[in-house]
Amino acid sequence: NQGNYSGTASLKLSAVNVDEDGSTISISPGSSTELFATISLSQVGKNTVSWSVQSQNGYVSEELSGELEVFVLPSQWLNVSIASINLDSEKIELDWSLELSEGHSRQVGVQIGYSSISGAETTLLEFEVQAEPGMREYQTLFDTIDDSDSFWINIQTVSWVSLGNTDVSQTIPEFSSVPSIALSAKTTPARPVSGESVELEYTIANTGQLNTGIGTLYLFDTNGMILWSKTVTEISSGSSSSEKITISSWPDGSVVDLQLVLRIDDSEIIEFGTFLSDSASSDADSLTNSIPWLNLVFGVVLAVAIILLARVGNTWINNSENTKLTSYSNKKKSKEKTAGASNNNNTGKKEVSCNSCSQKLNVPTDYSGQVRCPACKHQFDVEKEEEEEEEDVTEEMPEPVKVVEKNENTERIDAEENKPKDMVSSSSTDIVNCPDCESKLRVPLDKRPVKARCPACKVEFRALKD
Repeated sequence: NQGNYSGTASLKLSAVNVDEDGSTISISPGSSTELFATISLSQVGKNTVSWSVQSQNGYVSEELSGELEVFVLPSQWLNVSIASINLDSEKIELDWSLELSEGHSRQVGVQIGYSSISGAETTLLEFEVQAEPGMREYQTLFDTIDDSDSFWINIQTVSWVSLGNTDVSQTIPEFSSVPSIALSAKTTPARPVSGESVELEYTIANTGQLNTGIGTLYLFDTNGMILWSKTVTEISSGSSSSEKITISSWPDGSVVDLQLVLRIDDSEIIEFGTFLSDSASSDADSLTNSIPWLNLVFGVVLAVAIILLARVGNTWINNSENTKLTSYSNKKKSKEKTAGASNNNNTGKKEVSCNSCSQKLNVPTDYSGQVRCPACKHQFDVEKEEEEEEEDVTEEMPEPVKVVEKNENTERIDAEENKPKDMVSSSSTDIVNCPDCESKLRVPLDKRPVKARCPACKVEFRALKD
């Protein structure tokens, strides 16, 4: 102020569509001061700002005016976001972040509040922070609010203009406790016996975000009888523990079904378990009950029936053979008696052929019955040449078959004693003829010289190679 009187002065700033006046200041004669004014420029890039000093009661020099150029960068953007809301039975944990783009540090005003279920908004906190370029994370704790539906955050720039999201809200998630129980399949002892003390193991956990209330555990059998119970204290969020159950008397049955039930307030959680056990009865009773007596009796009866059938069959076969041999013996006796009466001793033989291999055999002319081929072992019937009237032999008791065979062998051996000794027969093949009855029999070449016996006439001779 170069005048003689005090006066007032202010600074005026003008830009495109913007005029701003600074504060009015009183200046005493001969003194000096600084004038201030603030203008916001929204145009990015080069801006021309006009300035001038204004006075309400004095003369202002023309030199106190002018223009200046201001280069304006793009506005910094500011963004706020809520990362998560965590609740437990005692507090609410709000995790949020503030992000500022590249540029200057900025002063930011923050308001945090909640909206009730009815829609009313309540501000819980209001403060300022110095935001730095980049992202910064914050965590704010509150006491539990019963009627809160959502949390919101509002940010305001202090003396600057920003772009971006300056208001954000997030609904409070539905949090609860999630208790669970699990019954182990192992028991102590491993195979319980009814009536004895048994230990089981169970696990109780809470996978929810809130702690559980106080509850009760029950162990029931299939009849609904309570075998064990225990009061369960509050289970913390995310915790689990394993404990043992002692049953004083194990239920009856080889298979025991149990139910472990957790009751908290009005909710009920059920876990089922099936266990194998031994009966309290003796092992002998158990073994007796397990033997299939009906099957055993049926098997014994079937075996006895098979044995009886086999014996009956063998008896029938033996009786048939004995009947044939007895008939042959009786016929032979009749022939001998007839020959003795007529003093005609007929000892002639006849030649017959085997029905199977055509082997020539010599049999007595007065023989009638079965003949067995010594070469192929085939049996066939032969008849005598002249049929003679048989005597009635039913009056005489037939001799045993063994005695008849023994007498025949004795007669044959006596006849053989009168035959010449050291009879010989030879051939170039495995078949050789009997030197007495000309019957063919098999004597392997690789075993000759060897003593052989004709199966037809019982003559022994030496078999040689040609």
